[in-house]
Amino acid sequence: MAIFLSAFVIPSTTTETTTEDVFPQWDVAAYSESEAVELASLSTAAYCQASTVSSWSCGQPCIQGVENVRISSSRSTRAFAFVGKFHGECLVAFRGSHSSEQWASNLASMEQILLPGCSYQGEGCWVGAGFLDQYLSLRDQLRDGLAAVGCWPQSTFKEGSHVTLVGHSLGGILATLAAYDLHNLGYVAGKLYTFGQAHTGNRAFAESLWDRMRGKPFYRITRKDDPFVFMPTPGEMGLDWVHAGREIYYQGGTDEGHRVCDLKVQGDPFCAYNKSKSEVSALTAICKGMPEKCSHFLYMTPRMSFNLDDTACDRSMQITFV
Repeated sequence: MAIFLSAFVIPSTTTETTTEDVFPQWDVAAYSESEAVELASLSTAAYCQASTVSSWSCGQPCIQGVENVRISSSRSTRAFAFVGKFHGECLVAFRGSHSSEQWASNLASMEQILLPGCSYQGEGCWVGAGFLDQYLSLRDQLRDGLAAVGCWPQSTFKEGSHVTLVGHSLGGILATLAAYDLHNLGYVAGKLYTFGQAHTGNRAFAESLWDRMRGKPFYRITRKDDPFVFMPTPGEMGLDWVHAGREIYYQGGTDEGHRVCDLKVQGDPFCAYNKSKSEVSALTAICKGMPEKCSHFLYMTPRMSFNLDDTACDRSMQITFV
C-alpha cells in the first residue's frame, strides 16, 4: 500500500527486483516541495506572453527572485523558453503544449530519431523526432541567452555554470533534452524538475541522462489521472519509451501528501504506473471535455494558488498561445 505524508516524506521500501529493473541509486538532496512550487510557478510563467515574461510582469507566475530574463522562441516550431537568473542561479524554463488537442496531434505523428553521440552500454539513444526538432530550434538562442546573463560553459579556468531546468508537459521533455545537451557543452545541469512530462525517448536515453544528473536533484513530478505522463504508452508504435528521473507522485493536491517513488525502470506500481492505451484515451477525453478537472493542469495546487497553464497570466493584453 502506498504511503502519503503531508509534511515529512521518506522513500518507500524497495521491493525485490533484478539489477536490470532499476536505475542506479544516486544520493541526491531530499525532495523539497517548497522548491517544486517555486519551479512550477516558473513553468507556468513560460505560458505567458513573451513581452510580459521579458519584463517579468506576467502576473502571479512571475514570482520574486527572477532577473535578467531573455526570451528564446521559434516561428518554425513554435517552441518557447526563457533564460534568466533565479536567486542568482542560472535558469531555463520551457513552455509546454497549451492544450490536450495539441498533445494528441504531436503524439499521433510520433517517430523516434537517433540522438547523435548518445549511447548507454552500447545501445543508441532514441528520442521523439518532433521533440528534438523543437529543442534544436531554440538551442542557439538558449546558449546566447545564457551567455547574456553571465552563465558560461566549462573552460580551462573555471567550472561551468550550474543551470536549473524546468518545464511542464512538452516543456518538461525539452528540459530533459536541454539537460543532456548543456551537460555535453560544459554546463552543469544543477537541477531538473519536470511536471506532467510525457516520455522523451528510449531506455538508453533515460539511463544516459540519469548518469549525467548523478547526485543532483532530478525530479519528475506526476499526478494521479494525468494521462500525458503515460504517453506514448510503452511499446506504442513498436517503440521503447522509458522515463528518467526520480518520480514524485501526488495522488491529488499538495494537502494530500506525496510519494517518493522507487527507481524502477518501468515505474513504481504505487505511483503513476503504466496504463493501457484505452485507459489513457479515457483520461484524455476528460481533459478535452472538462479541462478544469484535468490533473495535467493542477500540479502543486492548492499550495500553488493557480493552475499550471495560461489562466494565471496577466490578462491586461489578449494573448494567443501556440
